[in-house]
Amino acid sequence: MLTRRAFVAGSALLIAAPAFSLTDASARLTALANEARAREGRKALGAHPDLVQAAQSYAQLMGQTGEFSHRIGGKRLMTRVRATGYRPRYVSENIGAAQGYSDPDAYIDVIMRGWLKSPGHRKNLLSKKSREMGSGLATGADGTVYAVQIFARR
Repeated sequence: MLTRRAFVAGSALLIAAPAFSLTDASARLTALANEARAREGRKALGAHPDLVQAAQSYAQLMGQTGEFSHRIGGKRLMTRVRATGYRPRYVSENIGAAQGYSDPDAYIDVIMRGWLKSPGHRKNLLSKKSREMGSGLATGADGTVYAVQIFARR
């Protein structure tokens, strides 16, 4: 029997989730971020295709390698975002990994609650500097689901 657990370190959140529609989960993750922003009087962020691409690509890389880090292979966030053609003046990132939940909505809710409870994640998510965002999710070979949210401003 899998147990549910959460681990927060720095700007990374690890939570003990299922296979599910990653497209739906990504859209839900974006919607929840904007709901949290609205509760704090912040403007909603539009999803920018370049940021979605960067987030999705990085989630897939974590899924392929099994590494849970903001810098895999030495590539910094700014480098990854610029590789899509997006030229940010400001950029931040939240990452999460999860396994063990049978309900996709539970996974998304838990990871978002974790991000909102973590000062670093919360700061990224609610930043007034951000104008656009991208969310991505991918599943690793072991069933771990990796989540990435990138917040930016051009």
